[in-house]
Amino acid sequence: MPTRSDHDAGGTPIAAPVSRRTIALLLTLAVAGTLRAAAPTSGTRHSGQVVAVDSAAGTLRFEEMLGWTGPGTGIVDRTVRLTPATDVRLVERAATLDPERWPNACQEHRIGLDALRPGDFVTVTTGGDDTAVALEIMRPER
Repeated sequence: MPTRSDHDAGGTPIAAPVSRRTIALLLTLAVAGTLRAAAPTSGTRHSGQVVAVDSAAGTLRFEEMLGWTGPGTGIVDRTVRLTPATDVRLVERAATLDPERWPNACQEHRIGLDALRPGDFVTVTTGGDDTAVALEIMRPER
């Protein structure tokens, strides 16, 4: 049953006052949501098998396998632009087992764009458009 302090003289309920802490929290959440929406997106990652590298045009073409939803779906042909600033790394299984590292650890080292070849498996990170920021290359074991 409501008490007399919950209602005004005419019997109308009185809204509880909102604390400054609640207002500050709501404002903080609203501002944080706005900043997050305005923040630049980090790179998008795509993985697939290298089909062609055109050094003259500065492009890499690869096939990415997506979800199969019926006939003629699943494989997407993607082309990204390469620049001299694109970080290209070859990822290989570590030559020796080190007890301090994870079993079957990998090591990576930088390679030039000219070392890319069809059949390599690539993970491409783009910077929000179709320009490759980084490439991680793995070669099939032979």
